[in-house]
Amino acid sequence: MSDYRFGYLGKKGIFGYLVERLTIKLTKNNVAVSEQTKRDLERLGLKNVEVIPNGIDFEGIRRVRKADEESDVIFAGRLIRDKNVDVLIRAVRLLKEKTSDIKCMIIGDGPERLRLEKLARDLGLNGNVEFKVNATIIPPVQVVAVTIFGSTIVSELTPSHSQP
Repeated sequence: MSDYRFGYLGKKGIFGYLVERLTIKLTKNNVAVSEQTKRDLERLGLKNVEVIPNGIDFEGIRRVRKADEESDVIFAGRLIRDKNVDVLIRAVRLLKEKTSDIKCMIIGDGPERLRLEKLARDLGLNGNVEFKVNATIIPPVQVVAVTIFGSTIVSELTPSHSQP
């Protein structure tokens, strides 16, 4: 299993590692949120691992009130190398060539944050990519359209308020 937790949590990652090692065989039925996690668990010797993706509350998303901030692209999560947020930032740079006012909000923190902020600056995206570090309070943002790509879900949502 990859030791991403050490890069993300530093020395505290040992706690996560030890808890995982002590609890992995407490049950004969195991759940993973992704195929990658399933493979990691199987490499540890677990059997009967079923993938159940994280749930999405579509109705809750539809009830979100209009916010003061708007964004075309939103990422919310830990800023670790495995999330490939650098690919998102590079994509925003490409999109900026066609749509100069594209807005991308990156919500979260982690060991990659400083590198990602520098990448955005180096690519001239200061007005296009905004970092929100305080992940405990996710700001309300206006949802114009959200497309969710998952292993089994492809869906488009539109807000309840009217859009031009």
